[in-house]
Amino acid sequence: MEAVKKETLSQEIYNFATLAALREAVLKVAEASDKDPLIYILPNARRIPLKSPTGQIGIFPASFNPLTLAHVAVIEEARKIFSLEEIILILDIKNIDKDIFGASLEDRLLMLQLFITPFPYYRIGLASHGLFLHKLQALKRIYPESLGFNFIVGYDTIARVLDNKYYADRERALDDLFSQSRFLVANRYDKGEKEIEEWLTRKENKRFTCLPCRHRQGDRIIPFNIPSRYAFITSTYIRDWIKEGKPITELAQWVPEEVLSFIQQTGLYHLPLLIEREGEKITIDRYDLRIRLIHHLFALNIPANQNIDLKKLIEIATSDTPLGEQIRKMLAIPSHCLPPRPYVAAPSNGATLLGNFSYNKISYSLPQALVEAQRCLQCPEPPCQRACPDNIPIKQLLEKISKGEFKEPIDCLRQRHPLAGMTEYLCQTQENYCEAHCLLATLLGLNHGVAIQEVLKTILTKVSREPLAVSSTEPAGSSLLTAYSSPLTPKIAIVGSGPAGLAAAFALARMGYQAHIYERKDKIGGIPRHEIPPFRFQPQQVFEGIEEELESQGIEVFTNIVIEKDKGLKELLREGYRAIFLATGLIKPLRLNIPGEGLPQVITSVDLFTLYHQQGLDYLLDRFSAKRVIITDSGNTAMDTSRFLLRLGAEPIIIHWRAHPRALLKETWAAQREGVKFLHLCRPIRFIGDDAGNLKYILVIRTEYDSQTQQDNPIPGSEFILRADYVVHAIGSLPDLVLPGLNLTPEGHVIVEPETMATSLDGVFAGGDLVEKGNISTAIRDGKRAAHSIASILAKE
Repeated sequence: MEAVKKETLSQEIYNFATLAALREAVLKVAEASDKDPLIYILPNARRIPLKSPTGQIGIFPASFNPLTLAHVAVIEEARKIFSLEEIILILDIKNIDKDIFGASLEDRLLMLQLFITPFPYYRIGLASHGLFLHKLQALKRIYPESLGFNFIVGYDTIARVLDNKYYADRERALDDLFSQSRFLVANRYDKGEKEIEEWLTRKENKRFTCLPCRHRQGDRIIPFNIPSRYAFITSTYIRDWIKEGKPITELAQWVPEEVLSFIQQTGLYHLPLLIEREGEKITIDRYDLRIRLIHHLFALNIPANQNIDLKKLIEIATSDTPLGEQIRKMLAIPSHCLPPRPYVAAPSNGATLLGNFSYNKISYSLPQALVEAQRCLQCPEPPCQRACPDNIPIKQLLEKISKGEFKEPIDCLRQRHPLAGMTEYLCQTQENYCEAHCLLATLLGLNHGVAIQEVLKTILTKVSREPLAVSSTEPAGSSLLTAYSSPLTPKIAIVGSGPAGLAAAFALARMGYQAHIYERKDKIGGIPRHEIPPFRFQPQQVFEGIEEELESQGIEVFTNIVIEKDKGLKELLREGYRAIFLATGLIKPLRLNIPGEGLPQVITSVDLFTLYHQQGLDYLLDRFSAKRVIITDSGNTAMDTSRFLLRLGAEPIIIHWRAHPRALLKETWAAQREGVKFLHLCRPIRFIGDDAGNLKYILVIRTEYDSQTQQDNPIPGSEFILRADYVVHAIGSLPDLVLPGLNLTPEGHVIVEPETMATSLDGVFAGGDLVEKGNISTAIRDGKRAAHSIASILAKE
């Protein structure tokens, strides 16, 4: 039974949700410190309601640093002598007489909570103001005024209550205080009772005290005794005992069990641990690390329900290991200096979003990027780097940035990765790659590892660009870019200019080959340029830089050419191209193929963003403002589309037939927060037009999702009608490339050899979404892999 109790205590001491709730209470009361007096009463699940509205309650203000059995003796004696129905233990946000050292306010609240758990008549209050009169005013807004309010204090405290220095108008303030409350003064034998009693009987104080009539109902100040064995026990005595290294177990006779357990487990009041390593002395303060870690978590806005093992984190931080040393180094960053999480934006609503198409992700300043880089633990085998499809040396880059050294990281990124300006906005770092695998993310939860993407984006966009130092002697296959000059005879055709095509072109140019890009649209860029809304990514500046880089590398671009329509693969081979890389992506939008698909208001997300690029925002605002638009399916494209339509003044509703949205959690959350509506487990079965041939209604049926077959099954008789002005399909797209001899999957994806990206046609390679639906990082990986395969084959000829 004792072991179970200790384990329960341990869980509460390190319960992040409890600490977060206490932190919220502290912040709430702190905000009122320059307003009307406020006392926040923490909930007590075991509390019994007061028996009478005219009963007596006790109020015991103290710093409780820590709570001692002397405190408890004072409270219990007062409760018994004066028939107090409820006791409120009150902590002040700020002590008006002294600074508090030792336990944090949240931890002092936590120790009190641990102690009062078995007692239904105890409550804990957090006060915004220190004066007793202010406390009384705040309590009378919570409790019936008919109650008797009794402050429980020591003799030294009552002396301060009567001290003139605390009041602008002492007489008026004390009249208000003593006319509405009593002071029950604990005699602890060591406080100079005679001197203080003499002070209380002075003329200016006597009318408040009535000392000779100690127990009459009308008395305002009433002394009482506590057991003499507790007379010398103070919080200072307990703190000094621990600091002097005396046996902590002997404190069990003076400190409640729950409080003593907290002190032992957290290292509170203990001297720092001294470690000697390689002749260097290192001090580790276990309790200070607890406070720094908790404040670090608060600064990162970690959700209260996040499953964080605080105990394990502190054990690591206090260990004599390289990881422990790195965590201590990270926690040395003052919590107020930590930058905001880059993916946490201010709450928005439809009214404020109307017409707001600007990029809305929180950005770092250079000093903030430097501080965020300092959070990197510099793991010996960095999991972030292993998870990066491009194997960027993240650990080394963050170390340089943390020291304010930006040039080398910028050169490294630009040399390895000409599309870095794009990926630093669009790579799924947080979900699949570096940030998801950051050790801090593993320990603290998603979105709370190092914000690698934001740090790298900041230095790429906010540090002035300088010409690259280019080496012309690097071997083929080097990871560095070389300036284009006197290309080798072989030239390679690249079909498609999305991330895969561009990555292949740059990689081939780096190795000295002629790379020519053929693009079906009038501008390069693929999905990032043509199908991502501007509030997520504004491509103009990024692609201006990419186009300059293409020109500097001698990469030729031919736009408005559709392969197999304007120019065939055989024709390209006859023109002297030694290899072809297909990177045409997904260009055939999917539809539901139900009755009414042909109505002019039933379009796809590709159609919507094409209109945006061709006709402009004014055209879309006129067309979609105040219109109800139904978006089908629930992937990332659906979230982008719905949020884009919100900004056009539309009423977007996502309708999908799955148990949960397919989109990344952060994308779904962003859409919900901004006001997008959802209809879950519903499927459109017919689009209905009016007499003029315009969409008017959608016939919808409710579905049940079978998790085993992963299919949605219609529920007979559950059909209903939904009014709609437009439908935008966001179901996805498929490849649309059919060539003789080119092996395809049933869905139309090109089949390749994974290591080389070679297809079933000699000299033809493929990558990106054309091969398998992926993301910007996997597309870039495919392009580079294909380029190196082509170079390897040509080098052998």
